Amino acid sequence: MKLSGKTILFIFLALLSGFFCWQKSADAVETNHIIINEVMTGKSGAADWEFVELYNPTSSDIDLSGWTVKKKSSSGSETPLVSASRLQNKIIAAAGYLLLANEGGYSGSVVADVPWPHSYTLAYKNNAIVLYDNNNVVIDEADWIEIAEGYSWERTNAGSWQNSASAGGTPKAANSEGAQTPPLPPPADNSSSLPPVNPEPTTTTPLADQINVNYRLGDVVINEFVPDPADEQVEFVEIYNKRNENINLDGWFIYDGSGAQTILSGVIAGSGAKKYLVIEKPKGNLNNAGDLIILKQGDAVIDQVAYGDWKDGQIDDNAPTASDPKAIARTGDGYNTYNNKNDFAVSATITKGGANIISDADAASDAETRYAASLPQGNSSDIIINEILPQPRGEENEEEFIELFNRGDKEIDLTGWILGDSSTRRYAIKKTDAVNSGVARNDTIIKPQNYFVVYRRDSKIALNNSGDEVKLYPPDSETPAQTVKYEKSVEGRSYNVKNATSTPLTWEWSEVVTPGAPNIIQIKHAPVVDFGWSGEPVVGQIIFFDGSDTEDADGDNLTYLWNFGTGATSTEPNPIYIYFKAGNFSVSLTVSDGEHTIKEEKIIKIKAAPNASPVTVSTNATTAVKGVKIPGASAAKSSGSTSAKTNGALRQTTLENIRELAKGSYAKVEGTVAVKPGIFSTQYFYIVGSMGLQIYNNKKLFPALEVGDKISVAGELSESYGELRLKTKVASDIKKIATSTLPAPQDFTAEEIGEETKAQLVRVSGEVVDKKGSSIWLDDGNGEAEVYFKQGAKINRENINEGDKISVIGIVSQSNDKYRILPRSQQDIIMESGSAQTGEVLGAVSASDSWELAQNNKKLKLIQYLLVLSGGLIVVLAGVIWKRKK
Repeated sequence: MKLSGKTILFIFLALLSGFFCWQKSADAVETNHIIINEVMTGKSGAADWEFVELYNPTSSDIDLSGWTVKKKSSSGSETPLVSASRLQNKIIAAAGYLLLANEGGYSGSVVADVPWPHSYTLAYKNNAIVLYDNNNVVIDEADWIEIAEGYSWERTNAGSWQNSASAGGTPKAANSEGAQTPPLPPPADNSSSLPPVNPEPTTTTPLADQINVNYRLGDVVINEFVPDPADEQVEFVEIYNKRNENINLDGWFIYDGSGAQTILSGVIAGSGAKKYLVIEKPKGNLNNAGDLIILKQGDAVIDQVAYGDWKDGQIDDNAPTASDPKAIARTGDGYNTYNNKNDFAVSATITKGGANIISDADAASDAETRYAASLPQGNSSDIIINEILPQPRGEENEEEFIELFNRGDKEIDLTGWILGDSSTRRYAIKKTDAVNSGVARNDTIIKPQNYFVVYRRDSKIALNNSGDEVKLYPPDSETPAQTVKYEKSVEGRSYNVKNATSTPLTWEWSEVVTPGAPNIIQIKHAPVVDFGWSGEPVVGQIIFFDGSDTEDADGDNLTYLWNFGTGATSTEPNPIYIYFKAGNFSVSLTVSDGEHTIKEEKIIKIKAAPNASPVTVSTNATTAVKGVKIPGASAAKSSGSTSAKTNGALRQTTLENIRELAKGSYAKVEGTVAVKPGIFSTQYFYIVGSMGLQIYNNKKLFPALEVGDKISVAGELSESYGELRLKTKVASDIKKIATSTLPAPQDFTAEEIGEETKAQLVRVSGEVVDKKGSSIWLDDGNGEAEVYFKQGAKINRENINEGDKISVIGIVSQSNDKYRILPRSQQDIIMESGSAQTGEVLGAVSASDSWELAQNNKKLKLIQYLLVLSGGLIVVLAGVIWKRKK
């Protein structure tokens, strides 16, 4: 078919118009996924305003189940911020917001939708937020070099980022237009109106390492100035570059309150000594009583400082003024809360073009006010970072600290020494701090073998819980004398130098926090040793010794050494032994975790066998034999013991009401066995009903019991580690009433695990957020709960990993001031999602297999024992026969 010219032209125009339509659509493509829309990193001195705002720009509601939000440090390491369990079943509506906020700290007027743990904090500098979907795919990421304290970090319509126009940001509302050019203060009564700024055009010479860009409020700050110089000195204004890049100052200006303009030029460096730029004799005059200094790039305000009695409408937040010959300086280079009163102080130490030092001439000697670089004191290598507390148990903004130590033999003035972290924040040690209400002090002198502690409330250095660096700079040095790097911190533990005289220095975490005192390295917990025995304590009878009640909080591999008081020993956790003579014997069990060795001793009274002739055996034949526990062997009766029924008035009560009785009362209750003796301990087990209760017998005199048995128990009320227990005397204090159904666990949230749920059989589901030693911690979105694995439960912890979602069934146990869930067996750990198959019992073997293996092992050990015993008797008989033949 032949096409006419008109037809061809029509087709061409149609295609061309389609191209332009497509091009326009492509240029204006809209985001089709959830975005991180706004981030608030707090305000000065608190995490009260920390939040992350998500926004759904799509036309459909989105379920966030399985999603996570993580924080990324400057090193690139990621740590959880909002776990998947906290986002379970959370829906973010189409064109709607979801507000995530610091738990227990956020106090904004807009209610948060999802909290994150209070100890997880965001840094003002060099951090990022990463959003993952339920397939662990990165959906969005927001990072920043520095967010102004008190302001939020907002996404713009163009997809770039900016500081919010007003303090506090705009949670769950449209973002502002940004804080690019804040309005100048109204003219004061003592100054003329600022003239319109029409700077003369300047010629900019591009440099290879510079790019002319529009900078933001606070990128460069007025760092120090002298309005009333000493004789033969001049007024000056010092500015400081907070960015890690060179900045071309062509087109920049400084104004005073009268409107006098000083034109800037050249480059202010992003590192080294040239981060400071001094402008001497600026145009106009800086009034001694008060004035205004403004730094601008073109028409954009980059920084401004009102000091003294300058009337800017908010005179209460003005910086102080200074008289001859003092300076007005930021309390730390670049320190900026956008409150001049908070940021500046008067200093007798003028550090023109160098790091600020705040000192008071009235309280300082000449040596203290001179330039820090000339301090002629001890060797700078004698000052070391000695202890760091990144994550205190209390308020981080108050109790975080960095401790310095003088390991030399001369005192050193720390004035002018600088501390920093992996961000650009720096803190110069000075004579006045918030802790002493601005009053000068003399304790910047650190004596030999003494300590100096700098708290976060003074330094404003926020150490990241997920890992950070702490740097120590000598005065006037851009190179740190020491850098200490630590990985993920644990709440309540400090990072300590093991030996301050060693080279190189080595570090360890410790649970003993010692600010201003010698370090105490203690983190490895000593094992808690306990043991017992069962069987008739009679000559010639088998005694079953049991060390399974020994616990180690760190989950270390333990070694055992038994001494039976006869010279015989064993290294088995649960040996068997026979005594061949009556008497009292001191039995000891020594347990070591590789660092701590703990010994426990008890007396066993061995009685003569009734109606039996004494057996004479060589003492060399008194040998411990490796062995195992035998079921049912604990049913022996102890002479002299009486039932609880005969010891005082016995009161029938319920599991719910027994807590109201006084300790020492005798009570009788009924309940269903939830865990058998020998699982958590050989000396106690648990029954449940409306509530729960621990049943205890120090001699392990229990009848044969199974989970699900309904029993009655009579005994004396007592308490151990804060937990109520009913203490029985003899096995007959426990009577089986019926075989009931297996007790069902009750569902609780993590935050409900505590006083009201202790001794109950519970079930908690959540995400594994930490794993250490014999414990893991579950976060279900409402809080965290500790799960502790007892040795007797024989649970394989290797298959459980951080990030797994599991359900745990167990007994709530109290240990002093903390509560934890004790699962009874592998069947109590159910994988919901993670490295194992969903619904899988982690590490489980079949019950029949486990039973057969256990029984075979017990039979084997008993056969070994009988063989050794028979061998010994054969040797003795052979000796007797040989003597008779002679």
